[in-house]
Amino acid sequence: MESGLGHRTVPLLLAESSLSGTAKNWSSFLYLCSDMTLEVNYFNETHAVWEPLIERVEDGKRRWNLKLEVR
Repeated sequence: MESGLGHRTVPLLLAESSLSGTAKNWSSFLYLCSDMTLEVNYFNETHAVWEPLIERVEDGKRRWNLKLEVR
């Protein structure tokens, strides 16, 4: 997302996400598994750097992971 007037625009938010899933055994015992990741950063114009808006740092990873399994 960007903001500004004319040729002067400033980036505001950067969001990256992904969703993947699998389904097995449609006819008998249905098994669903999905995985979603999310990372959101905002642009600090004073320092000209991207900083995390949603921050979670674990083992060097900055993304949130959500895993869902249904049997």
